[in-house]
Amino acid sequence: MIKKAYIISAFLLTALAINAQDLYTSIDVLRPGCFVFPQKIKNVLVVNNSLKQPDNYGHQTQLSGQLKTNVEVNTDSAILYFLTSFSRALADKQYFDNVDLLEKTQNKSVMYYTPSSLTALQVDHLRKMYDADAVIVLNRLLLSDILEDYLTTDDDYYAYLEVHCVSVWHIFLTDNDDPRSLTLADTLVWENRDYRRSDAVEALPDRRNALLDMAIYSAESTVNKLLPHWEQRDRYFYTHNNRTMKAGMDAFYHKQWDEAIDLWYEAYQSGNNNLKARAAANMAATFEIEGDLNSALYWAQQAVGLFYNLGVFSNSHEQYTKMVRYTTELQQRIKEEDELEKQL
Repeated sequence: MIKKAYIISAFLLTALAINAQDLYTSIDVLRPGCFVFPQKIKNVLVVNNSLKQPDNYGHQTQLSGQLKTNVEVNTDSAILYFLTSFSRALADKQYFDNVDLLEKTQNKSVMYYTPSSLTALQVDHLRKMYDADAVIVLNRLLLSDILEDYLTTDDDYYAYLEVHCVSVWHIFLTDNDDPRSLTLADTLVWENRDYRRSDAVEALPDRRNALLDMAIYSAESTVNKLLPHWEQRDRYFYTHNNRTMKAGMDAFYHKQWDEAIDLWYEAYQSGNNNLKARAAANMAATFEIEGDLNSALYWAQQAVGLFYNLGVFSNSHEQYTKMVRYTTELQQRIKEEDELEKQL
Protein backbone atom coordinates (compact mmCIF):
# COMPACT_ATOMS: atom_id res chain seq x y z
CA MET A 1 0.00 0.00 0.00
CA ILE A 2 1.46 3.34 -0.97
CA LYS A 3 1.80 5.96 1.72
CA LYS A 4 -0.25 9.13 1.60
CA ALA A 5 1.40 11.64 -0.66
CA TYR A 6 1.37 15.41 -0.39
CA ILE A 7 -1.54 16.80 -2.39
CA ILE A 8 0.75 18.80 -4.67
CA SER A 9 3.72 16.87 -6.00
CA ALA A 10 7.21 18.32 -6.35
CA PHE A 11 6.66 21.63 -8.09
CA LEU A 12 8.69 22.63 -11.12
CA LEU A 13 8.19 26.24 -12.09
CA THR A 14 7.90 26.54 -15.85
CA ALA A 15 5.86 29.69 -16.20
CA LEU A 16 5.29 30.81 -19.77
CA ALA A 17 3.98 34.16 -20.94
CA ILE A 18 0.54 34.02 -22.52
CA ASN A 19 0.19 37.74 -22.87
CA ALA A 20 1.52 40.80 -21.13
CA GLN A 21 -0.57 40.14 -18.03
CA ASP A 22 -0.91 36.35 -17.66
CA LEU A 23 1.50 33.58 -16.76
CA TYR A 24 0.84 29.93 -16.21
CA THR A 25 2.53 26.89 -14.75
CA SER A 26 1.57 23.24 -14.35
CA ILE A 27 1.10 21.37 -11.09
CA ASP A 28 0.38 17.70 -10.33
CA VAL A 29 -2.87 17.19 -8.45
CA LEU A 30 -3.80 13.95 -6.68
CA ARG A 31 -7.31 12.75 -7.53
CA PRO A 32 -9.24 9.89 -5.87
CA GLY A 33 -10.19 6.70 -7.64
CA CYS A 34 -13.79 5.67 -8.26
CA PHE A 35 -13.49 2.63 -5.98
CA VAL A 36 -12.40 2.36 -2.36
CA PHE A 37 -10.18 -0.63 -1.56
CA PRO A 38 -9.84 -1.09 2.22
CA GLN A 39 -6.28 -0.79 3.47
CA LYS A 40 -6.28 -4.45 4.49
CA ILE A 41 -6.32 -5.46 0.82
CA LYS A 42 -2.75 -6.57 0.05
CA ASN A 43 -3.01 -9.33 -2.57
CA VAL A 44 -5.21 -8.95 -5.64
CA LEU A 45 -6.23 -11.47 -8.28
CA VAL A 46 -7.36 -10.28 -11.73
CA VAL A 47 -9.58 -12.86 -13.44
CA ASN A 48 -10.59 -13.20 -17.07
CA ASN A 49 -14.29 -14.10 -17.23
CA SER A 50 -14.95 -12.60 -20.66
CA LEU A 51 -15.61 -14.09 -24.10
CA LYS A 52 -14.14 -13.18 -27.47
CA GLN A 53 -16.12 -10.51 -29.28
CA PRO A 54 -17.64 -11.65 -32.61
CA ASP A 55 -15.71 -10.25 -35.58
CA ASN A 56 -18.88 -8.80 -37.14
CA TYR A 57 -20.02 -6.92 -34.06
CA GLY A 58 -19.30 -3.23 -33.39
CA HIS A 59 -17.37 -2.13 -36.50
CA GLN A 60 -18.86 0.31 -39.03
CA THR A 61 -17.88 2.51 -41.97
CA GLN A 62 -19.78 5.64 -42.98
CA LEU A 63 -18.28 7.43 -45.98
CA SER A 64 -19.98 10.58 -47.24
CA GLY A 65 -22.51 9.86 -49.96
CA GLN A 66 -22.57 6.14 -49.13
CA LEU A 67 -24.65 3.89 -46.91
CA LYS A 68 -23.31 2.89 -43.52
CA THR A 69 -21.83 -0.59 -43.65
CA ASN A 70 -20.80 -3.17 -41.06
CA VAL A 71 -17.32 -4.63 -41.37
CA GLU A 72 -15.52 -7.55 -39.77
CA VAL A 73 -12.42 -7.05 -37.62
CA ASN A 74 -10.60 -9.85 -35.82
CA THR A 75 -9.82 -8.85 -32.23
CA ASP A 76 -8.72 -12.24 -30.88
CA SER A 77 -5.84 -10.73 -28.90
CA ALA A 78 -7.69 -7.75 -27.46
CA ILE A 79 -8.67 -9.37 -24.14
CA LEU A 80 -5.13 -10.60 -23.53
CA TYR A 81 -3.66 -7.19 -24.40
CA PHE A 82 -6.19 -5.52 -22.11
CA LEU A 83 -5.76 -7.78 -19.09
CA THR A 84 -1.97 -7.96 -19.34
CA SER A 85 -1.73 -4.16 -19.54
CA PHE A 86 -4.28 -3.74 -16.75
CA SER A 87 -2.44 -6.11 -14.39
CA ARG A 88 0.94 -4.54 -15.15
CA ALA A 89 -0.38 -1.01 -14.59
CA LEU A 90 -2.09 -2.12 -11.37
CA ALA A 91 1.17 -3.60 -10.08
CA ASP A 92 3.18 -0.55 -11.16
CA LYS A 93 1.02 1.65 -8.93
CA GLN A 94 2.47 -0.21 -5.90
CA TYR A 95 -0.91 0.21 -4.24
CA PHE A 96 -1.05 -3.53 -3.48
CA ASP A 97 1.71 -5.89 -2.38
CA ASN A 98 0.97 -8.40 -5.11
CA VAL A 99 -1.12 -8.61 -8.30
CA ASP A 100 -1.78 -11.97 -10.00
CA LEU A 101 -3.49 -12.53 -13.35
CA LEU A 102 -5.58 -15.53 -14.38
CA GLU A 103 -5.48 -15.19 -18.17
CA LYS A 104 -7.60 -18.18 -19.18
CA THR A 105 -11.27 -17.31 -19.26
CA GLN A 106 -13.41 -18.87 -16.55
CA ASN A 107 -16.54 -18.25 -18.61
CA LYS A 108 -17.97 -21.52 -19.97
CA SER A 109 -20.85 -19.83 -21.76
CA VAL A 110 -21.09 -19.12 -25.49
CA MET A 111 -23.34 -16.06 -25.06
CA TYR A 112 -21.09 -13.02 -25.60
CA TYR A 113 -24.02 -10.59 -25.61
CA THR A 114 -25.08 -11.52 -22.07
CA PRO A 115 -22.21 -11.09 -19.57
CA SER A 116 -22.16 -13.66 -16.78
CA SER A 117 -20.47 -13.42 -13.41
CA LEU A 118 -18.52 -15.95 -11.40
CA THR A 119 -20.41 -17.73 -8.66
CA ALA A 120 -19.56 -17.18 -5.01
CA LEU A 121 -18.19 -20.74 -4.91
CA GLN A 122 -15.85 -20.05 -7.86
CA VAL A 123 -14.62 -16.80 -6.32
CA ASP A 124 -13.99 -18.46 -2.95
CA HIS A 125 -12.01 -21.22 -4.66
CA LEU A 126 -9.87 -18.71 -6.57
CA ARG A 127 -9.33 -16.56 -3.50
CA LYS A 128 -7.98 -19.53 -1.56
CA MET A 129 -5.88 -20.80 -4.48
CA TYR A 130 -4.14 -17.44 -4.98
CA ASP A 131 -4.32 -16.23 -1.36
CA ALA A 132 -6.14 -13.14 -2.65
CA ASP A 133 -7.76 -10.46 -0.49
CA ALA A 134 -9.70 -9.11 -3.49
CA VAL A 135 -10.76 -10.60 -6.80
CA ILE A 136 -11.23 -8.25 -9.77
CA VAL A 137 -13.21 -9.96 -12.53
CA LEU A 138 -13.52 -8.78 -16.12
CA ASN A 139 -16.91 -10.03 -17.32
CA ARG A 140 -16.98 -8.35 -20.72
CA LEU A 141 -14.81 -6.28 -23.04
CA LEU A 142 -16.51 -4.51 -25.94
CA LEU A 143 -14.46 -2.72 -28.60
CA SER A 144 -16.35 -0.76 -31.21
CA ASP A 145 -15.32 1.67 -33.93
CA ILE A 146 -16.59 3.77 -36.78
CA LEU A 147 -14.69 5.19 -39.73
CA GLU A 148 -16.24 8.32 -41.25
CA ASP A 149 -15.33 11.10 -43.61
CA TYR A 150 -16.87 14.26 -45.04
CA LEU A 151 -16.03 17.11 -47.37
CA THR A 152 -15.15 20.29 -45.46
CA THR A 153 -15.86 23.89 -46.37
CA ASP A 154 -12.19 24.15 -47.38
CA ASP A 155 -12.84 21.56 -50.12
CA ASP A 156 -10.68 18.90 -48.50
CA TYR A 157 -11.71 15.63 -46.87
CA TYR A 158 -11.73 15.12 -43.13
CA ALA A 159 -11.54 11.45 -42.16
CA TYR A 160 -11.48 9.97 -38.69
CA LEU A 161 -11.53 6.63 -36.92
CA GLU A 162 -13.32 6.73 -33.57
CA VAL A 163 -12.75 3.77 -31.25
CA HIS A 164 -14.62 2.97 -28.03
CA CYS A 165 -13.83 0.49 -25.29
CA VAL A 166 -16.32 -0.60 -22.61
CA SER A 167 -15.28 -2.94 -19.81
CA VAL A 168 -17.72 -4.59 -17.38
CA TRP A 169 -16.34 -5.65 -13.99
CA HIS A 170 -17.21 -7.33 -10.71
CA ILE A 171 -15.00 -6.69 -7.69
CA PHE A 172 -15.17 -9.13 -4.76
CA LEU A 173 -13.67 -7.84 -1.51
CA THR A 174 -14.78 -10.27 1.20
CA ASP A 175 -16.32 -13.73 1.52
CA ASN A 176 -19.74 -12.39 2.42
CA ASP A 177 -20.10 -9.21 0.39
CA ASP A 178 -21.96 -9.10 -2.89
CA PRO A 179 -19.71 -8.10 -5.78
CA ARG A 180 -19.44 -4.40 -6.65
CA SER A 181 -20.32 -3.77 -10.29
CA LEU A 182 -18.45 -1.28 -12.47
CA THR A 183 -18.78 -0.31 -16.12
CA LEU A 184 -16.01 1.91 -17.48
CA ALA A 185 -15.52 3.42 -20.93
CA ASP A 186 -12.84 5.16 -22.99
CA THR A 187 -12.67 6.76 -26.43
CA LEU A 188 -9.80 7.44 -28.82
CA VAL A 189 -9.97 9.28 -32.15
CA TRP A 190 -7.52 9.25 -35.05
CA GLU A 191 -8.05 11.91 -37.70
CA ASN A 192 -6.59 13.12 -40.98
CA ARG A 193 -7.29 15.69 -43.69
CA ASP A 194 -6.36 15.59 -47.35
CA TYR A 195 -7.65 16.92 -50.66
CA ARG A 196 -8.01 13.36 -51.86
CA ARG A 197 -10.55 11.21 -50.04
CA SER A 198 -8.51 8.03 -50.50
CA ASP A 199 -5.41 9.65 -49.00
CA ALA A 200 -7.36 11.02 -46.05
CA VAL A 201 -8.82 7.59 -45.27
CA GLU A 202 -5.72 5.52 -45.97
CA ALA A 203 -3.57 7.63 -43.63
CA LEU A 204 -5.67 6.40 -40.71
CA PRO A 205 -4.31 3.41 -38.77
CA ASP A 206 -5.28 -0.15 -39.54
CA ARG A 207 -8.50 -0.84 -37.65
CA ARG A 208 -7.26 -3.96 -35.89
CA ASN A 209 -4.10 -2.19 -34.74
CA ALA A 210 -6.17 0.78 -33.55
CA LEU A 211 -8.43 -1.55 -31.54
CA LEU A 212 -5.44 -3.24 -29.90
CA ASP A 213 -3.92 0.17 -29.13
CA MET A 214 -7.24 1.11 -27.56
CA ALA A 215 -7.23 -2.07 -25.44
CA ILE A 216 -3.83 -1.10 -23.99
CA TYR A 217 -4.82 2.55 -23.50
CA SER A 218 -8.15 1.69 -21.85
CA ALA A 219 -6.51 -0.84 -19.52
CA GLU A 220 -4.12 1.79 -18.19
CA SER A 221 -6.91 4.37 -18.05
CA THR A 222 -9.08 1.94 -16.07
CA VAL A 223 -6.38 1.58 -13.41
CA ASN A 224 -6.23 5.37 -13.07
CA LYS A 225 -10.00 5.48 -12.69
CA LEU A 226 -9.98 2.80 -10.01
CA LEU A 227 -7.09 4.11 -7.89
CA PRO A 228 -5.81 7.52 -6.76
CA HIS A 229 -3.83 9.11 -9.54
CA TRP A 230 -1.99 12.27 -10.48
CA GLU A 231 -3.40 14.73 -13.00
CA GLN A 232 -1.50 17.68 -14.44
CA ARG A 233 -3.40 20.96 -14.21
CA ASP A 234 -2.58 24.47 -15.41
CA ARG A 235 -2.61 27.33 -12.93
CA TYR A 236 -2.64 30.99 -13.93
CA PHE A 237 -0.81 33.91 -12.36
CA TYR A 238 -1.21 37.60 -13.06
CA THR A 239 1.44 40.30 -13.32
CA HIS A 240 1.12 44.03 -12.64
CA ASN A 241 3.39 47.05 -12.74
CA ASN A 242 2.92 47.49 -9.00
CA ARG A 243 6.28 47.09 -7.25
CA THR A 244 4.93 44.85 -4.51
CA MET A 245 3.26 42.56 -7.06
CA LYS A 246 6.57 42.23 -8.90
CA ALA A 247 8.37 41.43 -5.65
CA GLY A 248 5.77 38.74 -4.96
CA MET A 249 6.39 37.19 -8.37
CA ASP A 250 10.16 37.20 -7.71
CA ALA A 251 9.58 35.34 -4.44
CA PHE A 252 7.28 32.92 -6.24
CA TYR A 253 9.94 32.16 -8.86
CA HIS A 254 12.29 31.20 -6.01
CA LYS A 255 9.60 28.97 -4.46
CA GLN A 256 9.29 31.20 -1.41
CA TRP A 257 5.55 30.64 -1.20
CA ASP A 258 4.83 32.33 2.14
CA GLU A 259 6.80 35.43 1.21
CA ALA A 260 4.99 35.65 -2.13
CA ILE A 261 1.62 35.40 -0.37
CA ASP A 262 2.57 38.12 2.13
CA LEU A 263 3.65 40.48 -0.66
CA TRP A 264 0.52 39.85 -2.72
CA TYR A 265 -1.63 40.38 0.36
CA GLU A 266 0.10 43.73 0.91
CA ALA A 267 -0.65 44.66 -2.72
CA TYR A 268 -4.24 43.49 -2.27
CA GLN A 269 -4.77 45.77 0.72
CA SER A 270 -3.43 48.89 -0.96
CA GLY A 271 -4.48 48.53 -4.60
CA ASN A 272 -7.46 49.28 -6.82
CA ASN A 273 -9.88 46.53 -7.91
CA ASN A 274 -7.72 45.47 -10.85
CA LEU A 275 -4.70 45.02 -8.60
CA LYS A 276 -6.79 43.36 -5.90
CA ALA A 277 -8.18 40.84 -8.40
CA ARG A 278 -4.74 39.85 -9.65
CA ALA A 279 -3.26 39.62 -6.17
CA ALA A 280 -6.19 37.50 -4.95
CA ALA A 281 -5.86 35.11 -7.91
CA ASN A 282 -2.13 34.69 -7.28
CA MET A 283 -2.68 34.03 -3.58
CA ALA A 284 -5.32 31.40 -4.40
CA ALA A 285 -3.00 29.39 -6.64
CA THR A 286 -0.10 29.67 -4.19
CA PHE A 287 -2.21 28.50 -1.24
CA GLU A 288 -3.18 25.49 -3.36
CA ILE A 289 0.48 24.73 -3.99
CA GLU A 290 0.99 24.79 -0.20
CA GLY A 291 -1.90 22.33 0.20
CA ASP A 292 -4.27 24.82 1.91
CA LEU A 293 -7.35 24.30 -0.28
CA ASN A 294 -9.76 26.24 1.93
CA SER A 295 -7.63 29.39 1.77
CA ALA A 296 -7.15 28.85 -1.94
CA LEU A 297 -10.92 28.70 -2.42
CA TYR A 298 -11.47 31.85 -0.33
CA TRP A 299 -9.08 33.92 -2.42
CA ALA A 300 -10.30 32.43 -5.69
CA GLN A 301 -13.84 33.54 -4.77
CA GLN A 302 -12.54 37.04 -3.98
CA ALA A 303 -10.86 37.16 -7.39
CA VAL A 304 -14.05 36.02 -9.14
CA GLY A 305 -16.03 38.88 -7.61
CA LEU A 306 -13.36 41.47 -8.36
CA PHE A 307 -12.87 40.40 -11.99
CA TYR A 308 -16.65 40.41 -12.45
CA ASN A 309 -16.97 43.93 -11.04
CA LEU A 310 -14.32 45.21 -13.45
CA GLY A 311 -16.73 44.50 -16.31
CA VAL A 312 -16.26 43.28 -19.88
CA PHE A 313 -14.92 46.65 -21.05
CA SER A 314 -11.80 46.25 -18.93
CA ASN A 315 -10.70 43.10 -20.80
CA SER A 316 -11.18 41.10 -17.60
CA HIS A 317 -13.86 38.72 -18.93
CA GLU A 318 -11.30 36.02 -19.81
CA GLN A 319 -9.73 36.23 -16.35
CA TYR A 320 -13.19 36.09 -14.77
CA THR A 321 -14.06 32.95 -16.74
CA LYS A 322 -10.78 31.25 -15.78
CA MET A 323 -11.33 32.04 -12.12
CA VAL A 324 -14.89 30.70 -12.17
CA ARG A 325 -13.59 27.41 -13.58
CA TYR A 326 -10.77 27.39 -11.03
CA THR A 327 -13.19 27.98 -8.15
CA THR A 328 -15.33 25.05 -9.30
CA GLU A 329 -12.26 22.82 -9.48
CA LEU A 330 -11.16 23.80 -5.97
CA GLN A 331 -14.62 23.05 -4.61
CA GLN A 332 -14.45 19.61 -6.21
CA ARG A 333 -10.98 18.95 -4.78
CA ILE A 334 -12.18 19.85 -1.28
CA LYS A 335 -15.07 17.37 -1.65
CA GLU A 336 -12.59 14.71 -2.76
CA GLU A 337 -10.34 15.06 0.30
CA ASP A 338 -12.45 12.59 2.36
CA GLU A 339 -12.29 10.03 -0.44
CA LEU A 340 -8.51 10.39 -0.63
CA GLU A 341 -8.26 9.85 3.14
CA LYS A 342 -10.04 6.51 2.72
CA GLN A 343 -7.93 5.44 -0.23
CA LEU A 344 -4.44 6.34 0.97
